[in-house]
Amino acid sequence: MKRGIAIVIVLTLVFSLATACGGGGNSTTEPTPEPEPEDPTANFGEFRWPRSELASLIPVPKSTFGEIGWEQSYGFVIYVGETSKSDYVEYVDECWDRGFTFEYRRGDDFFWADNVDGHKVTVRYDDEFSIMFIRMDAADEDESKPTPTPEPQDSGDNQGSDDNAGNTGTPTVPDYDWRQFLKDYEEWMDDYIAFLKKYEEDPNNLDLLMESLDLMIKAAEWAERAEEIEADLENDPVALKEYIEVLTRILKKLTDAM
Repeated sequence: MKRGIAIVIVLTLVFSLATACGGGGNSTTEPTPEPEPEDPTANFGEFRWPRSELASLIPVPKSTFGEIGWEQSYGFVIYVGETSKSDYVEYVDECWDRGFTFEYRRGDDFFWADNVDGHKVTVRYDDEFSIMFIRMDAADEDESKPTPTPEPQDSGDNQGSDDNAGNTGTPTVPDYDWRQFLKDYEEWMDDYIAFLKKYEEDPNNLDLLMESLDLMIKAAEWAERAEEIEADLENDPVALKEYIEVLTRILKKLTDAM
């Protein structure tokens, strides 16, 4: 069953966003032409880079033409216009050089990562309008600092055997962990469904569009975690059965809302 749950999560969420983007399919009236998408840079102007300590952790972009979506002590969102693809690539490389190398994901037009203190940066690129989206989030106080994935230990090493005493092949994920994961995931899913309803009503809203990209990033993270737990529960068929049943019920909430 490896990757089964993860694939279902990602595909379901992608399909739900695609459905939201093309909303109005249930109408029985004659379809009307969709208005031309508004230029999101129409309201852009000169902006000043935030002066917070958090903002100093990442590089200042070359362009000062754009818009500050929001700014708080715990983070900010900035849309940077007049940014070429090469400028975007260079910016991401600089973020990496500044230590944002933990829990990272990088693609042709997106990058997100943590630094050693758990602060998070998300960068995306819109090639159509030459916009670079930058988001910073301060580390959660309750969140432990990220650490690199440890190298697998030699199975013949007897050090730390006292810690492993009594290990008879039971799942490596404690009961609390996977149950808490399901609880947290269901809460996120409820927020995701609420977002879809807003997105259907205003699909040309730039803030909602960028938020949808963040949600897809988060969906991939949920899928990765779900896959890890599923694999760790393989030796406990009773717990695995309950886990899959609950996860299926949560995904059904989304399909019912679509």
